[in-house]
Amino acid sequence: MSTFTADLKVLKGDLLFIKRAAGFRRGFHPALNLLAVAVEDGYATTRFYNYEVAVTVSMPAVGDSTSFAVDMTALVDAVKAVGAKDIGTFTVNGDTLTVSADGVAVTVPLAGAGLREDMPARPVVDGGPMIAMAGAEFARIGSVTATSVGQDDTLPVLTGVRVECSGNEVVAVTTDRFKLAVVEATNQIAAADAFVLLIPGRPFHHFAKRADKSSEASVTVGANGMVSLVSDTCTVVVEQLDYDFPKWRGLLPSEFKASFVFDSSALLRAVKALPKGASTINLHIEWGAVEVVGYNGRDESPFSSMSLDVTEAECDYGMVIKFSAERVAAILNSIPKGVKVRYSGTTPTRPAVFAWDGARVLLMPIRIPQ
Repeated sequence: MSTFTADLKVLKGDLLFIKRAAGFRRGFHPALNLLAVAVEDGYATTRFYNYEVAVTVSMPAVGDSTSFAVDMTALVDAVKAVGAKDIGTFTVNGDTLTVSADGVAVTVPLAGAGLREDMPARPVVDGGPMIAMAGAEFARIGSVTATSVGQDDTLPVLTGVRVECSGNEVVAVTTDRFKLAVVEATNQIAAADAFVLLIPGRPFHHFAKRADKSSEASVTVGANGMVSLVSDTCTVVVEQLDYDFPKWRGLLPSEFKASFVFDSSALLRAVKALPKGASTINLHIEWGAVEVVGYNGRDESPFSSMSLDVTEAECDYGMVIKFSAERVAAILNSIPKGVKVRYSGTTPTRPAVFAWDGARVLLMPIRIPQ
């Protein structure tokens, strides 16, 4: 019998991260539902691999060294049942694991030796990092590219994040056909020659969100072509997507007919304040003035309007451009509070660009009936 203690709240967060990053769904074989847990030298390391995504997380743990395999859902349910708030005690006794805290104990079965042998061998990514940067910078890149990554599995090329590295320049790009996000990394260290990667978006973005609390995040590409994303407390390994990403640079306008600078928080408040049922917003742009009008999605009747405070406004002629309120909100939610954004547009039927701090998001308008 062996016993160790660990923070249940941290474990709950780690298990949720594994499920989201790996897109966990119960596999046809029990071995694909197992977590491998090893406790040694003051840390508990939990690993999961389903032939698509390999995730490893580590957290402090105090007690006996041990290792075991347990069903993901069973462990999640056990942690939830005991409260998932305080320090929990984990007792491995033969073929069972008991999780206890605050007088509540839940016992779950462990995988036997035969089932553990059926677990897929985790991929190994050799070599050193090709990109390394501060964790907060990686999180910023993920926040921007998440606004425009495709969710349609029938168009798998659009579900990835294109990462381009050339010397000390790193650019990440995503598009879902309605939006195009381009973000340039700053303060990064590029440890390899020029290269291009197309990384699956779901694990990339969940890793990026978690990396915000890490001192450093890095990207390594092994000889087998697998990509390893590494931070202080987790590692995510995925295969690259083998598709030709759209030629995105030609999609960005080079000239604009209207532009202005505004506070992202102000426009986000206006979008969130739209009454239920408002699905689009119109920007009425005149020289030095911008009016935001929310519209009902069914009969196109205006719901509400507000004047947006703008600076550095330039406009060749007055125009009205209509956008999906949901897509505008997705962009604005990725911008840190209080950051100034430059809007640049050409015509009501052509894409507009929202730009801030090394990030640009191209947004297609909705055609206004004449």
